[in-house]
Amino acid sequence: PAPPAATQAPAPAPAAAPAPMEVEMQQQQNQQQQIQQQQQQQQQQQQQQQTAPAPLGALGAALDGMSGGAKPRPATLVLKMRGLPFDTDQGDIVNFFKGSEGGGPVHVNADNVLMTLTQDGRPSGQAFVEFGTGEEAQAALKKNKASMGSRYVELFPSSREEATRNAM
Repeated sequence: PAPPAATQAPAPAPAAAPAPMEVEMQQQQNQQQQIQQQQQQQQQQQQQQQTAPAPLGALGAALDGMSGGAKPRPATLVLKMRGLPFDTDQGDIVNFFKGSEGGGPVHVNADNVLMTLTQDGRPSGQAFVEFGTGEEAQAALKKNKASMGSRYVELFPSSREEATRNAM
């Protein structure tokens, strides 16, 4: 007798192309996942900025002397100043914050002022100032767009990291 014929399993049916709606839903899910990942990365970066490493250079010594070492400090203690007259010095900045324009006087120690320079060593018209408390920094922000000489000075919350990068 002849051996029984081998039975083959039917070949699987080719997969149907996904419906356009399914493709669109998958793309939306992928976009949502990307947005969530970006938000998580931003949160991690913000948390890292809350604990600032000690800066290097001349400002580092001043900032460390003020903070007692490399302790975590909120980024809001440092303000960036922009639009300074090019002949501004640390004393001018101390006097700017002592003045009554744009709110009451705010104490600044000249050792906590970093004047930045351009790559060719000339004044950049920018500076960084670290305040002793968050309240002082907030009070100082009220002086945003106050005048120094014939120029108005813009103030921005900043960080020790940004000050360090600009000191190099």
